[in-house]
Amino acid sequence: MKKKISKDQILKNIYKNIDYFNLSLNKKKKIIKKRNYEIIGKKSKLDSLDLVIFFTQLENSFKKEFKINVKLLDIFFSLNEKKNLKDLNSIIKIIEKQK
Repeated sequence: MKKKISKDQILKNIYKNIDYFNLSLNKKKKIIKKRNYEIIGKKSKLDSLDLVIFFTQLENSFKKEFKINVKLLDIFFSLNEKKNLKDLNSIIKIIEKQK
């Protein structure tokens, strides 16, 4: 059974994962906790491996804490859907659809 999850809980979980993930990054690559922070694109400081690790971490976190199967990696590797994964707001919207 899925837990009910609010937008605030989603954001709190994402920010918690950002804090944890940033521990492994150098200062220049750290993710900024702003909803419009560009994860993928020209302004992003993350490489493909960083993104795979971060998205895997988020998927595992939401599955463990909220019993939600979020497929961020599927979207990331899909040519047609990758544009839907631009910033943190995009991730929130994707997770909200999974509730």
